Amino acid sequence: MKKFIILCLFILFIGQALADVNSTLSGKAFCLELLKTHKFETLDKKLLILQKEYERDITKERTLLHAMSAFSNSDPLLEKDLELWQKKSPDSLFAHLAMGAYHRNLGWLSRGTRWSSETTSQQFAKMQAHFRKAKDELLFVVEKNPKQSIAYTYLISVLSVRSHIKLRDKYLAEGLQNNPFSVVIRDNYINFLQPKWGGSIEEIETFLKESKALEDKNPTLKRLQGFVEYTQGYSLFVSRKETAYKDAIPYFSKAIALYPNAEYLTSRANAYYYLGEYQKSLTDYEASLKDIPQNTRALKGKAEVYRNLKQYDKALKYIDEAISYDKMDPYLLHIRGGIYYTTDKLDEALKDFTDSLAYGYGKPYGHKMLGYIHYAKKNYSVASQKLQLAVEFGNKDSYTWYLLTASQWHERDCKFVESAFMYESICKVEKSCDKKQLTWALKSAKFAKDRGVCK
Repeated sequence: MKKFIILCLFILFIGQALADVNSTLSGKAFCLELLKTHKFETLDKKLLILQKEYERDITKERTLLHAMSAFSNSDPLLEKDLELWQKKSPDSLFAHLAMGAYHRNLGWLSRGTRWSSETTSQQFAKMQAHFRKAKDELLFVVEKNPKQSIAYTYLISVLSVRSHIKLRDKYLAEGLQNNPFSVVIRDNYINFLQPKWGGSIEEIETFLKESKALEDKNPTLKRLQGFVEYTQGYSLFVSRKETAYKDAIPYFSKAIALYPNAEYLTSRANAYYYLGEYQKSLTDYEASLKDIPQNTRALKGKAEVYRNLKQYDKALKYIDEAISYDKMDPYLLHIRGGIYYTTDKLDEALKDFTDSLAYGYGKPYGHKMLGYIHYAKKNYSVASQKLQLAVEFGNKDSYTWYLLTASQWHERDCKFVESAFMYESICKVEKSCDKKQLTWALKSAKFAKDRGVCK
């Protein structure tokens, strides 16, 4: 009996050890470190372990996907490392898969998150340039190994613009023919069946029914259940209605009841965050991180909650972790830059907001914050330039116009008169402007005009 107990403990220990190894192998920071230190042979071996594991057990497919997500990265220096990996390991399919993941990410990043009508032709052009590079890399992978489901997943993503729908569906069919029980292919494709991409609830329901019939072959397909309810909730969440967030929560909750996956949990957490229900928000973000460890969306969300609670040390802890996986992600840099600005770490804030503009994302907000920082540092000339750019790109809040007026006044730039009157007109709409600031701006503008200093 004693020997049997020892044997059981030994098996348990080995199982835990293997789990720990897999956790390390699939960690994004671990993969990035191997890439950046040019340990390509080791990196290939580690990824191959995960590939072989999911080929033996289809329920482990997402472990490799998580590891590969390390290369869905916005660091501009990473491309040279990826190119060197391909050069040093010409037979490595993972090197090409990683390059495909990299350009796929940059494509979506270049496009931005605004509606199509608010997205410039230059943004679309940059997106397509990255997508073409990604497509070439991913096609190389699936031609060499049609069982590489993650390559099909990324391929579907870069072909999901309206002009490539037929080609996308061709590779969906091919991907599922070669990987009939893949959850990563189906999980990615179902996103593009949402109405915002030209799909419909009916198409989602049909796709879910087909997937549910295969759950006995791959139980992880259960994570797709609830997508109809999630889609309905998301449509409300982005509706811009006054009650949008409150209305979305019941649908997200129904989706979570069917399967608590990270997407549903993070979306409900975001809704709770905007409603100011911070504890509920943190609970959902935590649950999301259990489903997808190192999930930057959830880490970002936790940082935003703690920032609003003015617990800045905790906020920095979570946003720093998120940035460690992707140091040039503009969404993350905006959050950390804002925390630095609030805590008077102006040099750190300046660096983050400057870096956040590398891909042109969030131009109004990025330039606005750079204007705020330079104004606080009394660099009025630069502040004026940045704030002017912010308003030209569409920023219309009153405080930006106040700082623009003040910056131009410090520079003895007569444009401050026009800015002061624009500031006044916005204040009439917002009705929340600082009365002393508005009075100063208008008196200064009137004085300059009356004395003939500015016409």
